[in-house]
Amino acid sequence: MSLLRKKKNLKISSTPYRVLKILYLLNKGSYGLDELIENLSEDKIVSRTFSKDVILKYLHTIRTSGMTIIRHTEGVGSYQLEKSPFLMDLKDDELYALAIISNYLETLHQPNLIKTLNSLREKVFRYLEDDAVNKFKQYKNESFSIFQDQYSQYATLIKQLEQFCIEKQTLIITYSPMEGIEHIIYLEPERIEYHH
Repeated sequence: MSLLRKKKNLKISSTPYRVLKILYLLNKGSYGLDELIENLSEDKIVSRTFSKDVILKYLHTIRTSGMTIIRHTEGVGSYQLEKSPFLMDLKDDELYALAIISNYLETLHQPNLIKTLNSLREKVFRYLEDDAVNKFKQYKNESFSIFQDQYSQYATLIKQLEQFCIEKQTLIITYSPMEGIEHIIYLEPERIEYHH
């Protein structure tokens, strides 16, 4: 019972809490000054509104602690941490495995998959030291030759077939197995599956 009373009486220092809250938000994504003000005012512990100058001072505090904050200038302008304050430590074999997986997925000629892969890679890079990112890029370049020629001769045909699937087009193939005989085949491809 006395432990419960002690917990109720615990107080926190509000300024460091606000700085940590902003750090938390910037690690999650990109926020403009007005959005940061709104988030702080809606927070149960803070629950008050601050000026842009105060928010800029908190951003400067985070920068002073050694973290890089990127300022996006599009639209109203927003801020985001370049790297997460909590970094992963991947071993060389794990980075090499990621590089091989990345190269393999790029051989599949799937635009949506490659877009998702690039987005994931950017997110993972935020949690890696610069040395690890550079090692990953090195391993990716070194392992590229494994996959480079595997499907390159069919790349144009594969992309065209994938587009037919996306657009739900019908392929009409006319061929002559023997002189005087003509066959027509209608294909309506729904998807392409890759088996290795």
